Amino acid sequence: MRGSHVCRKEAAALYCGREVERVNLTDITSDILEPTTLARLNVEVRRLPKPIVTIDFSTIIQIHDTGISDGDDTSGVELVFELKKTCQGDTQTLKEYSVIRYIELGDGNYTLRNSFLFTYCDDMFCDEKSCIYAVDLTSIRLIEPGRIEELLVEDSAINALVQARCN
Repeated sequence: MRGSHVCRKEAAALYCGREVERVNLTDITSDILEPTTLARLNVEVRRLPKPIVTIDFSTIIQIHDTGISDGDDTSGVELVFELKKTCQGDTQTLKEYSVIRYIELGDGNYTLRNSFLFTYCDDMFCDEKSCIYAVDLTSIRLIEPGRIEELLVEDSAINALVQARCN
């Protein structure tokens, strides 16, 4: 049959995205609300009927401060990430993730470096043959006392596993 798809349970595809931009900010003293696209991925589903898309994202967050404090002060930052999907020119936010990291201010250098990752399952795939998934860092909010010497968000990766649903 021409133009029809055969549904096989093993019909699947893996897509690897790419890092678009890194965030490297110094001497942060106020909130930042300028979105930055960290990673992007184009997913094609032309040969898969009723596809389900699983998105995996990971990145490294590093906070560095050399501030000296008289007390047991804690400083921190809230990062807001958004997973977005663009189909037929229409962009929608699929999920928002809020990540809070605290650092203890004290007698000198402090560096916090850890990962942030998520998995998202999208079973509402549009009728287009392809869609673009992207992860944006949409805001950076300081938590008292309100200063971070350096913030680095790097090594972002986005991947998708697409599989046909045969039911």
